[in-house]
Amino acid sequence: MIRNFLTIGYRNFRKGRIYSFTNLFGLVVGLSSVMLIIAYIRYELSFDKHFSNSDRIYYLVMESNSTDPIERTVQTPEALGKTLAAEFFEIETFTSLLPYKTTYLVDDRPVQLNSIMVNPNFLEIFDLPITQGDKATALKDKSGIVLSRETAEKLFPGTDAVGKTLTRKSFNGALTYYTVTAIAENIPANTHFSADVILSQPVSTQTLNFRGYSGLPQYILFKPKANIARVEARMQNVLTKYNLNKTTSIRLLPLIDIHLRTGKISSANLNLSDIRYIYIFGIAAVLILLIGCINYMNLTTAQALQRVKEVGIRKTLGSGRAQLAFQFIGESFLFFVLATGLGAIVSVLALPVFNKLLQVNLLVSDLLCLRNLVLFLLISLGAGALSGIYPALFLSKLQPASILKDRSGGLNINFSLRKILIVLQFSISLVLIVATIVVWQQLHLFNSRPLGFNKDHLLILPSIHLSSKPEAFKSKLLSSPNIGSVSFAELNLGNSIGNTSSMTDPADSSHSLHFGFVYGDQDFLKTMDIKVKSGRDFSHESPSDYMDYDSLYTAARKESDTKLADELLYQSPIIITESLAKALRLKQPVNEVIKLGALQGTVIGVVNDFQVTTLKETSPLLVYKPKKGWFGTTTYIRLNNRNIPESIRYIEQTWKEFFPTENFHYSFADDNLQKLYESENRLASIFTSFALLAISISALGLFSLAALVVKQRTKEISIRKVLGASVSGIALLLSRDFIILILIAVVIASPVAWYGMNRWLQDFANRIDIQWWTFVLAAALALFTGVLTVSLQTIKAAKANPTESLKRE
Repeated sequence: MIRNFLTIGYRNFRKGRIYSFTNLFGLVVGLSSVMLIIAYIRYELSFDKHFSNSDRIYYLVMESNSTDPIERTVQTPEALGKTLAAEFFEIETFTSLLPYKTTYLVDDRPVQLNSIMVNPNFLEIFDLPITQGDKATALKDKSGIVLSRETAEKLFPGTDAVGKTLTRKSFNGALTYYTVTAIAENIPANTHFSADVILSQPVSTQTLNFRGYSGLPQYILFKPKANIARVEARMQNVLTKYNLNKTTSIRLLPLIDIHLRTGKISSANLNLSDIRYIYIFGIAAVLILLIGCINYMNLTTAQALQRVKEVGIRKTLGSGRAQLAFQFIGESFLFFVLATGLGAIVSVLALPVFNKLLQVNLLVSDLLCLRNLVLFLLISLGAGALSGIYPALFLSKLQPASILKDRSGGLNINFSLRKILIVLQFSISLVLIVATIVVWQQLHLFNSRPLGFNKDHLLILPSIHLSSKPEAFKSKLLSSPNIGSVSFAELNLGNSIGNTSSMTDPADSSHSLHFGFVYGDQDFLKTMDIKVKSGRDFSHESPSDYMDYDSLYTAARKESDTKLADELLYQSPIIITESLAKALRLKQPVNEVIKLGALQGTVIGVVNDFQVTTLKETSPLLVYKPKKGWFGTTTYIRLNNRNIPESIRYIEQTWKEFFPTENFHYSFADDNLQKLYESENRLASIFTSFALLAISISALGLFSLAALVVKQRTKEISIRKVLGASVSGIALLLSRDFIILILIAVVIASPVAWYGMNRWLQDFANRIDIQWWTFVLAAALALFTGVLTVSLQTIKAAKANPTESLKRE
């Protein structure tokens, strides 16, 4: 019997090749999408789980409730981990972990490497495999350094790296020598931090004080079976004695949540993502598969007209309803298993494109591992059962007498469920189309909104210590006719502002003011092309602009001359943005003396607002101050847009002349700013791909329903033609019901899409307003696709010779 079912299934597949391949296309696309997304989700959820202590490691997060929105940071007081370990017996140990990039010298050759600065017990918490050296002592000495295997092979090819020396030049110009003490296996890609080099720093000897501290990211390791919730509940009271105020709290973030659930917590140089995108991609993949399954149901019932006589004969020969249902469900299973196999092949072929789209590095082994294959098969069988039940029950209930006595098959199909499924398909497609349009609009806002400075042809050199050479270096650069201006500033464009501070708004105690201090030279505004709105810029002709107020202030404090120290702070010249002037309610800000906590000085100028960090967040109120002593300084170079390659070669040559021990690399401001929106670019690409797939598969479903309607109404169409109906009139008559279905889908999908995308936009400080035309455009695309698809069937039917169908009556 099984063999007979297989034979019949194969014959039906060959007989209705167009329907079968259309069916197969929808399912293969849906299943391959699910396969790729499942592999991606499993990869994202696997972050940091390879550490044996992953369930006991927690990230320390400091949360300030005095601001709206709440500020969260991992820059916690250096002595916090040590103090918590002493206060709570449940805590086994702790470590800091500060990621950064720095340049090392290997045989006088500069090499930039990803580094992490940790406490000596780091390897007790994060059990990285050590292939060479002693794990217990590798980080005990401050001069010891651990290299990854790949880094050791790159720096010391063909030799034993243990015992070799690396040199690092600090911002103050001093050289520090490190000895390689161990080689660790490469840190897996699914780890929230990455490191070529691990450096050790001693545990802080400071006493915990929340009022004044240097900040570090820190982790704590709990003892097995520790009551972590109890520790977090008691933490606030215990830390109050260390000056933790009532509006600040310490939270514990599980290690395995750092990659996906860090959210807006301030944490740089980590491998972070967002759990929301996991949900979005997962839902999108399920919706694509759902559309494919709906197509299968619609196409299978569309083929029912070809199989009603088979059902009638089988019933006449004694086949029961259960046996017939088993056959049709079995065919559905086989169809889905075939689609799964083809979907696996398609997913493997599409994997490189998928990796590029999501900027991940999934391997075929990640996609087709045993657990995934079992899951794919279960999804396939489940989808096959659900998709096959309706056609099976529908066909198996037909009565043999009514089938065999009616040459048309005696089939009276109720289209209600099929219409509902078509509406559902197009509703899903419309939601994806609207989402795609909104994401692209938001990206356009990010890329087109004025930033207050000119990002074009602005070249950025790495942050280094310029020592005593800044003016000579600048002068040599400016000797090139291709370079318009040069400036030094303590500002990492696109990522962070040198120094920030917050204070309560003097005019509104429920509101906080957030300041960002940009330290630069006299050419900063010129190089960035920032316009002075009132007052003046810093000038070479005004010596008081570049007095070393910080040194004078420190000297006055040492002499206990508080009055002079305060006067020096108040005299310090500053330039503020227009928004800061408005926030402080300064009607005539120029020459105004500001005496507000961290913000002290005399305003000499007001500039237009300029945004140096991501537009996804609110920019702090910016203060521009002159700087003496260039430590950790970034060089900004405005090119004249003449022969860019030659300009870069000249800059590199000059760099190597002045800083031979520093690694040369550069970036452009527009590229740096574009990288801020990588996740949104990925989301836009994913939505675009899914929307195209959804509307294509939905069109196939509509094609199947149109084919069924045409078959059901063949004689009606013939009679209308005999009575004089035109081709266009018949086509419009047959298309009207489908247009109504699509319009119903528009009505259903529009509020759903608006709600979902409005929620997504709430996370952005600068965001678009969703316009009415977005829904009109989505509806127009869906209607055009639907009308075009239906027309292929209806026009063909309307042009058919009516005598062909009527002569059989």
